Amino acid sequence: MVNDSTDKWDAVFSALANEYRRRTLRYLLATRSRVMVTELRDHLLDIEEAAGGKQAVESLLYHVHLPKLADADLITWDRGERTIRGTTRAHALPAAMFASTDQTVEETATRKRAGD
Repeated sequence: MVNDSTDKWDAVFSALANEYRRRTLRYLLATRSRVMVTELRDHLLDIEEAAGGKQAVESLLYHVHLPKLADADLITWDRGERTIRGTTRAHALPAAMFASTDQTVEETATRKRAGD
């Protein structure tokens, strides 16, 4: 029997199935603050060059990845201010789900906290 709780976990696992979305959550959890979507876009481009550059990545974020994360209640997304933030649900997930060898995540988060 599928219930509301199962549906919510299905949405979480579906959201986490994509590397861009996992990188997004790693970044949000590392920065622990509200982030501009353009800042996230630039961070993702720092990790991996994407075909189509900034515009393509931002389009994918707005039309695919951010809606999926928001539907899974892993981010709050203020479309008007163009900002996102990790939710309590995202922060409650085991850290191992977001373990990364991407030094860029930790370095960028450290710079952000330091005011760079």
